[in-house]
Amino acid sequence: SVYGGLISGQSWSFPGMIPNPMGWSDYTVSAPPAPTLLISELQDVDGNVIYRVQPEAKEVVDIETAEMTSDILRNVVLHGTGRRAKRSVLANGKTIPVGGKTGTTNEYRNAVFLGFVPKVDGDKYRSSTGYVVGSYVGYDNNRPMTRGYVRIDGSRGALPVWIGIANGLQE
Repeated sequence: SVYGGLISGQSWSFPGMIPNPMGWSDYTVSAPPAPTLLISELQDVDGNVIYRVQPEAKEVVDIETAEMTSDILRNVVLHGTGRRAKRSVLANGKTIPVGGKTGTTNEYRNAVFLGFVPKVDGDKYRSSTGYVVGSYVGYDNNRPMTRGYVRIDGSRGALPVWIGIANGLQE
Protein backbone atom coordinates (compact mmCIF):
# COMPACT_ATOMS: atom_id res chain seq x y z
CA SER A 1 0.00 0.00 0.00
CA VAL A 2 2.75 2.44 0.92
CA TYR A 3 4.72 1.69 -2.23
CA GLY A 4 1.65 2.07 -4.42
CA GLY A 5 0.87 5.41 -2.77
CA LEU A 6 4.38 6.66 -3.40
CA ILE A 7 4.19 5.75 -7.07
CA SER A 8 0.63 6.89 -7.83
CA GLY A 9 0.23 9.58 -5.15
CA GLN A 10 -2.94 7.85 -3.93
CA SER A 11 -3.84 5.32 -1.30
CA TRP A 12 -6.98 3.27 -1.80
CA SER A 13 -9.41 1.84 0.69
CA PHE A 14 -12.31 -0.42 -0.16
CA PRO A 15 -15.21 -0.02 2.23
CA GLY A 16 -18.30 -1.81 1.03
CA MET A 17 -21.98 -1.20 0.62
CA ILE A 18 -24.74 -3.60 1.59
CA PRO A 19 -28.34 -3.41 0.38
CA ASN A 20 -31.20 -2.77 2.77
CA PRO A 21 -34.91 -2.11 2.16
CA MET A 22 -34.24 1.66 1.89
CA GLY A 23 -31.28 1.37 -0.54
CA TRP A 24 -27.56 0.82 0.01
CA SER A 25 -25.82 1.35 3.38
CA ASP A 26 -22.18 1.89 4.22
CA TYR A 27 -20.44 -1.18 5.54
CA THR A 28 -17.15 0.08 6.89
CA VAL A 29 -16.82 -2.09 9.99
CA SER A 30 -15.06 -4.85 8.09
CA ALA A 31 -13.18 -2.70 5.59
CA PRO A 32 -9.81 -4.41 5.11
CA PRO A 33 -6.97 -2.94 7.20
CA ALA A 34 -4.56 -3.27 4.25
CA PRO A 35 -6.55 -2.17 1.21
CA THR A 36 -6.60 -4.87 -1.40
CA LEU A 37 -9.35 -5.62 -3.84
CA LEU A 38 -9.84 -9.34 -4.19
CA ILE A 39 -13.65 -9.38 -4.27
CA SER A 40 -15.62 -6.56 -5.85
CA GLU A 41 -19.11 -7.98 -5.37
CA LEU A 42 -20.95 -10.85 -3.68
CA GLN A 43 -24.28 -12.23 -4.90
CA ASP A 44 -26.68 -14.73 -3.39
CA VAL A 45 -27.84 -17.81 -5.32
CA ASP A 46 -30.57 -15.76 -7.02
CA GLY A 47 -28.10 -13.19 -8.35
CA ASN A 48 -29.04 -10.46 -5.85
CA VAL A 49 -26.08 -8.31 -4.83
CA ILE A 50 -25.48 -8.62 -1.09
CA TYR A 51 -22.18 -6.72 -0.94
CA ARG A 52 -20.46 -4.30 -3.31
CA VAL A 53 -17.09 -2.60 -2.83
CA GLN A 54 -16.95 1.19 -3.17
CA PRO A 55 -13.27 2.11 -3.79
CA GLU A 56 -12.16 5.41 -2.28
CA ALA A 57 -8.94 7.24 -3.15
CA LYS A 58 -7.03 9.45 -0.73
CA GLU A 59 -4.09 11.58 -1.84
CA VAL A 60 -1.01 10.68 0.20
CA VAL A 61 1.62 12.61 -1.79
CA ASP A 62 1.40 15.19 -4.53
CA ILE A 63 1.88 14.02 -8.11
CA GLU A 64 5.32 15.66 -8.44
CA THR A 65 6.62 13.71 -5.44
CA ALA A 66 5.08 10.51 -6.82
CA GLU A 67 6.79 11.08 -10.19
CA MET A 68 10.16 11.77 -8.51
CA THR A 69 9.84 8.62 -6.39
CA SER A 70 8.97 6.61 -9.48
CA ASP A 71 12.03 8.05 -11.23
CA ILE A 72 14.33 7.15 -8.32
CA LEU A 73 13.05 3.57 -8.33
CA ARG A 74 13.40 3.43 -12.11
CA ASN A 75 17.06 4.48 -11.74
CA VAL A 76 17.67 1.56 -9.35
CA VAL A 77 16.72 -0.70 -12.27
CA LEU A 78 18.64 1.30 -14.87
CA HIS A 79 21.87 1.84 -12.93
CA GLY A 80 21.75 0.04 -9.58
CA THR A 81 21.10 -3.28 -7.91
CA GLY A 82 17.94 -3.90 -9.96
CA ARG A 83 19.75 -3.93 -13.33
CA ARG A 84 18.68 -7.49 -14.06
CA ALA A 85 15.10 -6.22 -14.56
CA LYS A 86 16.19 -3.52 -17.03
CA ARG A 87 15.16 -5.45 -20.17
CA SER A 88 13.45 -8.44 -18.57
CA VAL A 89 9.79 -7.41 -18.28
CA LEU A 90 8.09 -7.44 -21.67
CA ALA A 91 4.65 -6.74 -23.13
CA ASN A 92 3.96 -7.33 -26.82
CA GLY A 93 7.70 -7.77 -27.40
CA LYS A 94 8.55 -4.35 -25.91
CA THR A 95 10.45 -3.67 -22.71
CA ILE A 96 8.34 -2.20 -19.90
CA PRO A 97 10.08 0.52 -17.83
CA VAL A 98 9.84 -1.01 -14.35
CA GLY A 99 11.30 0.32 -11.11
CA GLY A 100 12.01 -1.01 -7.64
CA LYS A 101 14.41 -1.59 -4.80
CA THR A 102 16.38 -4.61 -3.65
CA GLY A 103 16.93 -5.41 -0.01
CA THR A 104 19.10 -7.87 1.89
CA THR A 105 19.19 -8.44 5.65
CA ASN A 106 22.31 -8.93 7.75
CA GLU A 107 24.20 -12.14 7.07
CA TYR A 108 22.09 -12.76 3.92
CA ARG A 109 19.24 -14.30 5.94
CA ASN A 110 16.46 -12.71 3.84
CA ALA A 111 16.27 -10.93 0.51
CA VAL A 112 13.53 -8.91 -1.15
CA PHE A 113 12.71 -6.96 -4.28
CA LEU A 114 9.77 -4.57 -4.20
CA GLY A 115 8.89 -2.85 -7.41
CA PHE A 116 6.26 -1.45 -9.73
CA VAL A 117 5.12 -2.54 -13.16
CA PRO A 118 3.41 0.24 -15.13
CA LYS A 119 0.23 -0.58 -17.02
CA VAL A 120 0.62 -0.55 -20.79
CA ASP A 121 -1.75 2.00 -22.30
CA GLY A 122 -1.19 2.01 -26.06
CA ASP A 123 2.32 3.38 -26.54
CA LYS A 124 2.45 4.85 -23.00
CA TYR A 125 3.11 3.38 -19.59
CA ARG A 126 1.18 4.51 -16.52
CA SER A 127 2.71 3.80 -13.12
CA SER A 128 -0.38 5.13 -11.36
CA THR A 129 -2.56 2.33 -12.76
CA GLY A 130 0.00 -0.47 -12.76
CA TYR A 131 0.98 -3.04 -10.20
CA VAL A 132 3.17 -3.07 -7.11
CA VAL A 133 4.78 -6.48 -6.63
CA GLY A 134 7.05 -7.78 -3.91
CA SER A 135 9.08 -10.98 -3.77
CA TYR A 136 10.82 -12.44 -0.74
CA VAL A 137 13.31 -15.27 -0.41
CA GLY A 138 14.75 -16.83 2.71
CA TYR A 139 14.83 -20.05 4.71
CA ASP A 140 12.09 -20.88 7.22
CA ASN A 141 14.68 -21.43 9.93
CA ASN A 142 16.33 -18.03 9.26
CA ARG A 143 19.70 -19.51 8.34
CA PRO A 144 21.92 -17.46 6.00
CA MET A 145 21.59 -18.00 2.26
CA THR A 146 25.29 -18.60 1.78
CA ARG A 147 27.50 -21.48 0.67
CA GLY A 148 31.20 -20.97 0.17
CA TYR A 149 31.62 -17.70 -1.72
CA VAL A 150 28.01 -17.64 -2.94
CA ARG A 151 25.78 -15.06 -1.25
CA ILE A 152 22.08 -14.72 -2.15
CA ASP A 153 21.02 -11.08 -1.93
CA GLY A 154 18.03 -9.16 -3.25
CA SER A 155 19.36 -8.90 -6.78
CA ARG A 156 20.32 -12.59 -7.07
CA GLY A 157 17.49 -14.19 -5.13
CA ALA A 158 14.34 -12.08 -4.97
CA LEU A 159 14.71 -10.12 -8.22
CA PRO A 160 14.58 -13.16 -10.56
CA VAL A 161 11.38 -14.28 -8.80
CA TRP A 162 9.95 -10.76 -9.16
CA ILE A 163 10.75 -10.68 -12.88
CA GLY A 164 8.81 -13.92 -13.39
CA ILE A 165 5.79 -12.51 -11.56
CA ALA A 166 5.97 -9.18 -13.42
CA ASN A 167 6.05 -10.96 -16.77
CA GLY A 168 3.10 -13.10 -15.70
CA LEU A 169 1.06 -9.93 -15.18
CA GLN A 170 1.49 -9.08 -18.86
CA GLU A 171 -0.11 -12.26 -20.18
